[in-house]
Amino acid sequence: MPSWGDILDWVNELKQDHGQQAYDRAINHYLSRLHDYTENDIIIYTTDFTQPSNSGYNQSITLGDMQGYMEVLSNLDGSKLDLILHSPGGSPEAAEQIILYLRDHYDEIRIFVPQAAKSAATLMCCAADKIIMGSHSSLGPIDPQMQVQTQFGPRLAPAYAILNQFDQAREEFRQTGEVGAWGPILTQYGPSLLAECEDAIDLSEELARQWLQDYMLNEGDIENNRHEEIAHYLSNRDNFRSHGRPISRSQVSDLGFNVTALEDDDELQDRVLSLHHTTSILMDDTRVSKIISNQLGDRYACFAPVEQAPETPQDQTDSPDDEQ
Repeated sequence: MPSWGDILDWVNELKQDHGQQAYDRAINHYLSRLHDYTENDIIIYTTDFTQPSNSGYNQSITLGDMQGYMEVLSNLDGSKLDLILHSPGGSPEAAEQIILYLRDHYDEIRIFVPQAAKSAATLMCCAADKIIMGSHSSLGPIDPQMQVQTQFGPRLAPAYAILNQFDQAREEFRQTGEVGAWGPILTQYGPSLLAECEDAIDLSEELARQWLQDYMLNEGDIENNRHEEIAHYLSNRDNFRSHGRPISRSQVSDLGFNVTALEDDDELQDRVLSLHHTTSILMDDTRVSKIISNQLGDRYACFAPVEQAPETPQDQTDSPDDEQ
């Protein structure tokens, strides 16, 4: 299996002849290799959220991603999908629309997590028939984050934390009759925020519960209400204390997910991680912040502000896999 450094060296060789198109050639190479091995349709959805280069630009799951999924599904006609998912999450509503769209096209979906699938991306994993994770991979809590306006500008705050703050302020006011230090804090929140927080928590838990029931869990688990328990556990901030807290493969398995170790199949691990390394190199070297692509080379990408025009491509160089 080529290492990250081997792939970087190969991409740099490709760039000597193909300029910026070297990245496309390398990604297409590894998408094709993965498809040849699994014989399933392949879609990769990856962002640069684990790299600081693009400062959060266009990294979240949004309704705009539907354009990308429509693009990459337009020429695919298989019944099974392998989705390679590396994402910090984003809008649960967007995740729901994406899942409905994918499930309308495919009878079976496996989701590979080459590194991390957090928040709404974890929700999407609940809608898979199986998850494949490495020992280094992680999911995350699905407790919703709310954008609130503060004196320092907009920021994300956990819905649970906002509700807890109001409960603390309410109790203090009940005991003392004074708002005190809570006044300036609470005035930053709009009048509908409490209801929005409660609805957002209910939505995340509802989606996880329904998708676990419909796709991930077997009948015995559903009879024992495991889908209810897992959904509630993932959405309860008290279980994690941080929205970014990693949930390891062993924890995911203990929860009851149908999860397989990527290391169980050396060849599959090689092809998945080589693809992941190649996209991470692209995002490290360029202003690309999100890619949705398939094994045919159909691609949709989002960019941070472009600093300079790409170079012009020319011809082909052997891949690091050709010697193996």
